[in-house]
Amino acid sequence: MGTEPNWQRAAGALNAVRAATISPEHINDRPETKPAAHLERELKHPNYKKRRHGPVIAGHIGLSKIESECPFFAAWLDQIRKLAT
Repeated sequence: MGTEPNWQRAAGALNAVRAATISPEHINDRPETKPAAHLERELKHPNYKKRRHGPVIAGHIGLSKIESECPFFAAWLDQIRKLAT
């Protein structure tokens, strides 16, 4: 959680949410449990802003890690890559 220094305290809670599911894609079963809702609830000072912080966090994680954890996303991205060829 290198985006904002104060966010490190939320790592345990966010890791527990991830550990309780098959993949990050399975976290998204209700509006109040979607990934952004967990991040908004846990990440304060500054508050999590999806459009501002999301790309930065994704950059820290890296596409290869996201693809390895999120098979639906990986399949979608693969279709987009095929369009480029």
